Amino acid sequence: SKPGRFELSHDGTLFLDEIGNISKRAQEKLLVAIEEKKFYPLGSDEEQHSNFRLICATKEDLLHLVKTNKFREDLFYRIMGINLHIPPLRERKDDIPLLTNHFLNKTVKKILLSDDAKLALEKYAWPGNVRELQKLISSFQSYKNSYVTKENLPPELLQNATISADGDILT
Repeated sequence: SKPGRFELSHDGTLFLDEIGNISKRAQEKLLVAIEEKKFYPLGSDEEQHSNFRLICATKEDLLHLVKTNKFREDLFYRIMGINLHIPPLRERKDDIPLLTNHFLNKTVKKILLSDDAKLALEKYAWPGNVRELQKLISSFQSYKNSYVTKENLPPELLQNATISADGDILT
C-alpha cells in the first residue's frame, strides 16, 4: 500500500544512488522500467506507468563493470547521458569552507567553529567525502559547548596533522 520510488517519481526525477552496486537481477528489472516506463509495485500484479527523468550516481567505473560482465551493457547505454565527474573532497579543498557553512546553517543548534577547527577541517583528507563532513558537522549539535575548537574535533581528524609552533595545523 506504500508507494515506491517509481510511483513517487512520476512526472519528476528518479535518483538512483550507487547504481554500480545493484545486482544483475535488479539491473534487469531496472532496464525494463527505464525502457518502457512501466513497473509492477512490490506485491502487485498490476502494471503501473511512471514518467520520470533519471539521474544515477556511482563511484564505480561503470564501463569497467560492463567489460568485466558485472554490469549490463544495455542498461549502461540506457542510463548514459551527460556524465559529471565530481572529484573527491580532498581534491576540492576550496569547497570545504562553503560546505561547512552550508551544513552549519542547517543545524538546529547554532554552532560556531574556531579558526583552528576550520583549518583542521581544511587539512583533513575526508575519505568519506562530503557525507563524512556533513555527519561531523551534525555531530557538533550533541556537544555541550556550541563553540567548537580544534581540541573538540575527533582524534582521527587530527592524527595525520602536525601542529606548528604558532598553532597552525600542517600536513
